[in-house]
Amino acid sequence: MASKIRKARATGNPILRRLVQPLYDTTVVAGAVATGLLQFFRIQQGGIMPVAAVVKSEADTNMKTAGALGEPMMFDLESFNFEWFVLEPDDVDDTSPDLVDIYEQSLFTFLFGLNRTAWQFPLSQIPSGTMLTGQSSSGDTTNATEWGFLHQGVPSVGQVYDVMMDNEPTEIGPVEPFGIDITWPNGNFTTTSTNNQRARVFMNGCLYTQL
Repeated sequence: MASKIRKARATGNPILRRLVQPLYDTTVVAGAVATGLLQFFRIQQGGIMPVAAVVKSEADTNMKTAGALGEPMMFDLESFNFEWFVLEPDDVDDTSPDLVDIYEQSLFTFLFGLNRTAWQFPLSQIPSGTMLTGQSSSGDTTNATEWGFLHQGVPSVGQVYDVMMDNEPTEIGPVEPFGIDITWPNGNFTTTSTNNQRARVFMNGCLYTQL
């Protein structure tokens, strides 16, 4: 009896599900306390926020693993944004000089392995991106100007600090440690405001996983 002929079915290529979205992380800056270092992407969801001692939620970060993406996630890094925002609406008089101090002589450093510098440049080069600008006429005279201090981006323009090289993003693997430090090499800064403030960094690009 003739044997049956069997033909193996070709194995399909793995599917990459890509999602254009940033990685983001938030930290709290203590009011009226000398600060020389802000760190980002070191504390995952469910971890404890520095200074404020509250649990980090998905409103603060979309990192599920501290200092790395975790299996099987990958990320193509294209650009950065930075936000410094007011927690107390009537605190704009103190926030104005604080904004100068935040950007004055500060360095933004992206690290691989938490000790190898990939990029380093003045923080003043990192825009806030597409957020609210201008002035609001609501409330008293303090509230009427507060919106001008929240964000510097223009809503109709996507402002970012581009780190694409040869039109290609930088790939970050699932277990590759990374982080961002903001430092003041010439001395610590102290906010005029006695209220705690928040700072947030966006790593813009594509987050994806192999199915």
